[in-house]
Amino acid sequence: DNLKTIDWEKFLKTTGTEIMGRAADISPAKTAEEPDEDVIAKLRQTTVETVSREGNVATVKVSAPGEDPEEISLTLVEGRWVPTEMADEWDEGVAEAKKEIAEISEEEIAEGKMQAMMMFGMADAVLDQLAAVNSKEELEQVIQGVLGPFMGMGGEEPQIDME
Repeated sequence: DNLKTIDWEKFLKTTGTEIMGRAADISPAKTAEEPDEDVIAKLRQTTVETVSREGNVATVKVSAPGEDPEEISLTLVEGRWVPTEMADEWDEGVAEAKKEIAEISEEEIAEGKMQAMMMFGMADAVLDQLAAVNSKEELEQVIQGVLGPFMGMGGEEPQIDME
């Protein structure tokens, strides 16, 4: 019942933002697959300009460093600008989501809740460990402990540079 009535926007703005911020703080700066360019710096240099607007439909041009500018069509829905394609498929998407939610059994909800609570508990434990860190070495130990179970899965061991 709680999952059916949760205010997802509020959750994502508060708890979700906090969780993602803490995850970003403890994640390695980059992996071998990521480009060397700082993503945040790139986002700060990205510009968005209005090309046209007629009523509830607008076209914007997004220009990011090192990329060709892209024009995106947006539609105003319930006070928010969303991609027009999403707005066009909104009613179908909402109807499908409601149908899928209605088909979730009480057992599946209980199982999902249990899994979510376990994940939150594990995240909370890691955050407690991070809060107790007093040195670079202790931080490396905590991160190695968190990543340890995943280290053998992809072949190479991840390299953590704490400098």
